[in-house]
This record gives sequence, C-alpha cells and structure tokens, in this order.
Amino acid sequence: MSYNYNNQNPFEADTSYEMGNFKNQGSDFFDDINRFKQSLSDYSDLINRIDSAQKSLLGEYDEEKEFNLKRQIDSLLTEINSKQNDLKSQLTKLMKSTGGDSIKKTQAEAVREEFLGLISRFSVNQSNHKTQNKQQVARQYKIIKPDATDLELNQAVQQYEDGNGEQLFTQALLNTNRKGEAKAALSEVQDRHLELLKIEKSMQELAQLFHDMEDLVIEQDENIQMIDNNIQKAQTDVEHGLAQADKAVDSARKARSKKRWCIFILILIILIIIGAVVGGVVGSQK
Repeated sequence: MSYNYNNQNPFEADTSYEMGNFKNQGSDFFDDINRFKQSLSDYSDLINRIDSAQKSLLGEYDEEKEFNLKRQIDSLLTEINSKQNDLKSQLTKLMKSTGGDSIKKTQAEAVREEFLGLISRFSVNQSNHKTQNKQQVARQYKIIKPDATDLELNQAVQQYEDGNGEQLFTQALLNTNRKGEAKAALSEVQDRHLELLKIEKSMQELAQLFHDMEDLVIEQDENIQMIDNNIQKAQTDVEHGLAQADKAVDSARKARSKKRWCIFILILIILIIIGAVVGGVVGSQK
C-alpha cells in the first residue's frame, strides 16, 4: 500500500496558519492605533469648539444668541463626555493587547501620553473659563454696588462659588437705585452660577479620567512584570528539571557501570571455580 503526500510537509499548513494569525494580530493592533489617533483628533476638535463657545458666551448680551450658545455648549459637553469614555475603553484595550511586545508598548504609550496631554489642555481651558466667570460676577456686582470695595467684591465672588451669590445680590439689589441694571446683573449671576456648576462637574470628571489613565499604565506594568516573573519561574523550573534529569542519567550510567563490574567479577569467580575443579580432577587421575 502506498500513500501520496504530494511531497508536502504535513506540518506546513499549521505553521502557515499560525504565522498568518500572528501577522493579523499585529495588523489589528496598528489598525486600532490609527483609529485611536483619529478619535484623539476628534476629541481635540471638540475641546476647541467648547472653548470657542464658552468665550463667546462670556461676551454675549443678546438673549436669543446667549440661549443658543448655552444649548450648543451643553450638547458639546455631552458629546465630549461620550468621546472621553470611548477613548478610555479604546486605550484600555490597546494597553492590554501589547503583551511583551516592546514596539506595541511604545506605540500604546505614545498615544496614552497624547491623550493625557489633551485631557490637561481641556482641564486648563475649563479652569480659565471658571476664572473668567468669577471675574464676570465681580463686574456684575460692581454694577449693583458701584462703591463696592475689593474686599466686598472678593466676598461676593466667594459666596457665588459657594452657591450663596443670589442671596448676596438680592440684598444688594434692595439697596440700589439702579433697579433695571441690578435685575439684569442678578439674572446674569444666576446664569453664571449654573455655568460654574457645569464647569466644576467637567473638571472633576477630567481629574478622574486623568487619574484612571495614569493608573492604567501602572496596572499594565504590573501585569507585564507578573508575566516576566512567571516566565522566569518557568525557566528556573525547566533548568532545575534538566539538572535532575542529568543527575538521573549520571546515576543510571554509574549503576550500569557497577552492574558490568559485578558481572565481570562473577564470571571471573566462576572461571576460577571451574579451573580449580578441573585441576583437582586431573591431579587425582595422576
């Protein structure tokens, strides 16, 4: 009976599959990197649009335009929050898929640093906008109370930050003759307070996101270290096993050598006995 293998190595197909699968994994990783970079570009664009809209809101006095700007900012904040969560998920996946590959790890670390940089930029923008809102509050209080001292202005801003600004402005409103301007200022301060709450919420989320991304690389390093430790332990176990195997082979070799010597001595003794017996028989015949 003959078997036709077509001159093909029966293991060649499996090897080809494994190599192809490895290449696909590498290709998938770098495709994910490119998608993440595009998401970072979209995130950067959202940061710029929010910053532009918030600056426009500070100087806008037309009620309709102001209303539209607020709606636009709310929509952008919702969109950027969703984008941040998406980026966080993407980056977590990337960091976990690097394994022990130094090239992949370098690529993932580079985009992580870029993401952290954008988070910092957005946080700085929000902090600046918060400061500008406080300055606006001080100007509004000056409208209600033109003779307010710097100390009174600082107290007004502080109470505004604490959520008690409306009460302070209402009290000042009762003591002014500029009722129309004072009411407009009070309405403006109420709007600024709502804006401040949104900014503070955004800054808290950014701080947590930054912290999560910092923890991610620490966790990844710990996982890689654990893998390295396991590999080192496995290597040590293998080396120990080989050493034990060498000892076993050496012991077996020595045992075989002793066995050969025992057989040789036994044969020698038998020959001596036979020689003695033969010698005795010959001697008795003489």
